[in-house]
Amino acid sequence: MRLLVTKLVQLVVVLLVVSFFAFLLIRLLPGDPAEVIIPFGTNQQREQLRKDIGLKEPFFTQYGKWLNGVVHGDLGQDYQTHQKATTIIRQALPKSLQLMLYAEVLALAIAIPLGVFAAYKAGSAADKIANLTVFGLLSVPDFVLLFLLTYYLGVKNHTFPVIFPNATHGLSGWFKAWFLPAASLAAGQLAVFMRLLRTDMIATLQEDYITMAKSKGLTNLRILFRHALRPSSFSLLTAAGLSVGALIGGTLIIEVIYSIPGMGLTIFNAISQRQYVLLQACVLVVAVGYVLINFVVDLLYTVLDPRIRHARAAA
Repeated sequence: MRLLVTKLVQLVVVLLVVSFFAFLLIRLLPGDPAEVIIPFGTNQQREQLRKDIGLKEPFFTQYGKWLNGVVHGDLGQDYQTHQKATTIIRQALPKSLQLMLYAEVLALAIAIPLGVFAAYKAGSAADKIANLTVFGLLSVPDFVLLFLLTYYLGVKNHTFPVIFPNATHGLSGWFKAWFLPAASLAAGQLAVFMRLLRTDMIATLQEDYITMAKSKGLTNLRILFRHALRPSSFSLLTAAGLSVGALIGGTLIIEVIYSIPGMGLTIFNAISQRQYVLLQACVLVVAVGYVLINFVVDLLYTVLDPRIRHARAAA
């Protein structure tokens, strides 16, 4: 319990730091932020903007009021579309989460059995082919892979849609609609996950308890997935958590290319159209999400290995 409380306190501190830097985004704009945000607005509109975001108040008073609004779900208003930033993000965020989750699950679903197999067959021709394949995937940028997949699986074979649909019908329709962008995102992550798991699994398979399991007559499948996989998953778990940053960056490009109305496309439009209040809100949501995911990954270490929990509790 003490460990959990300590982690929660650290989480709150990090979130406050993240919120502070997100708050600075508008305040660090060159010149008058009101003129930058609504360059073609009237003096009355700019004055109202200064009042809304508290530009005439002391700095930390502005931050306190802004943070209070964020806590209560008010992320500001986009002064070009006159929509609440919360409303825009609420529509865009589920799309990005679906894409990232699909890509992460797809990468793990392929990387785990492939990494286990490559470790079991370390040094063999099959291991070398698997390594060569994932290195090839790692060297291809996400957007290039998306173009290749779209051409071969969409344009030539008509297996998957080449234009993202406005609506999907059933699980199979959802799977097909999201497959091409998710697969292009998953490829690079798959390569990293597989290599990390393979390296850790090779080391684990040299442990004495694995030799003992073999002497008891346990099947190779049971030894690999029941006894060797779990202690070999720490690097994989870390990479899966940290890969959220790479997925966010990849999502930005993929959503723009594929016209997926998610956070990536929203951020791109906010930058290109100088919608700074909306951009500030998007940056805050993405940063908070990244921190929370890594917090959950940190807690999962204690689930995978109780020794970590006991060591931290004794510290």
